[in-house]
Amino acid sequence: MKLFCILLFTLLVPIGSLFSQNSEFGIELISEPLISNAQIVDFSTLINADGSSSTRLISIQLTNYTEQEANDLYLDIDVLSSREGLLMESHQRNDVPFGLLPGQTVSVSNADLSQGRLPNARQSVVFNGRLTTNGRELFNRLQGVTSLPADEYTIEVRLYKRNNSVNGGLLIGSSSVTIGSNLIDSDFSIYLLSPGETLGAGSTISNPYPEFRWEGIQGQTYRLVLVEAVAGEDPQALLESARSTPPSRRGTEQLLEYEYLDVKIDGTGFSYPSFGTKSLQPGKRYYWQVYSELQSTSGVRERASEIWSFTMRESLESVSAVEIDEELKEFLISMIGAVKTERLIREGFSLFEIEIDGRILSGEAAKEELILILEKMRSDRIKLVD
Repeated sequence: MKLFCILLFTLLVPIGSLFSQNSEFGIELISEPLISNAQIVDFSTLINADGSSSTRLISIQLTNYTEQEANDLYLDIDVLSSREGLLMESHQRNDVPFGLLPGQTVSVSNADLSQGRLPNARQSVVFNGRLTTNGRELFNRLQGVTSLPADEYTIEVRLYKRNNSVNGGLLIGSSSVTIGSNLIDSDFSIYLLSPGETLGAGSTISNPYPEFRWEGIQGQTYRLVLVEAVAGEDPQALLESARSTPPSRRGTEQLLEYEYLDVKIDGTGFSYPSFGTKSLQPGKRYYWQVYSELQSTSGVRERASEIWSFTMRESLESVSAVEIDEELKEFLISMIGAVKTERLIREGFSLFEIEIDGRILSGEAAKEELILILEKMRSDRIKLVD
């Protein structure tokens, strides 16, 4: 119970706060930059092996505006989830209050609370609390998970005088925050879309100014690196070497000899510049990868996509044409009809290349791809619709 109360209390990334106070006492929740900017909250930063909070993430600012010492103060803590509802209710035990001196303002962190430290308390403060049914179900689902699920969480802290809330204490102030707008799921990945394909696929493109596209979190900053293949060099090693130098402002300045792009992008796409960059060379193979840095409560956590590759197409003059035989004729008839197919054959057309999902295939490779599609059509694995 204590462990989970600490856990919930420290999972705070305030996006807004509400607080009320009377003329005698004030209470307000305040967040530290470490968690205010976090996109991932690592459980390892929330608790130590002994069950206490390990990192200062938030604090409660308490103020006694009066000229008299107050030795009979108590705190309540409630935690809610937008998806799960009320998760936890907790109150300070009534035999261990804390106090504030006249005019005193103190800041109590989550680490202080987890270790029972409150100002002017006679001994370690103890919180009695309970998980709701919603809280127990969430806690069970979190087993084996290393970071907080993406959600919006609300915490409310209330200040009571003379006794705790359970024993008739007087409510004199409260503060709440709703948090989670920055949090993302820990399994966030980057999926490349174009140009090219995974290593070994032999993808060829014809556009010398391709648009690099990928799937990822919108609004995130990404780093795109493009390098030319070097004989005998591992693609990963080439990309890592390129990344060892800072990205350039437009991705083109101060690049390594085999490096073509190294640029940071706010979005999930980037068009290869038509000027100010080295031109992609026909027949050359290139590797590219996308990276992103996520802010976690234990430091920067990097995500990287797969490595994709493509080869710039040679000129059509170097591609061997393939005559339209019976199988290609059958394919063309199914696609454009018998009349148009016969006219293409009469006029002497041949097959040079095709483009499918951004892949350029030429000569015999193009024919093999079309025959494969034809076989799938024959077996009804591919069906044409009007």
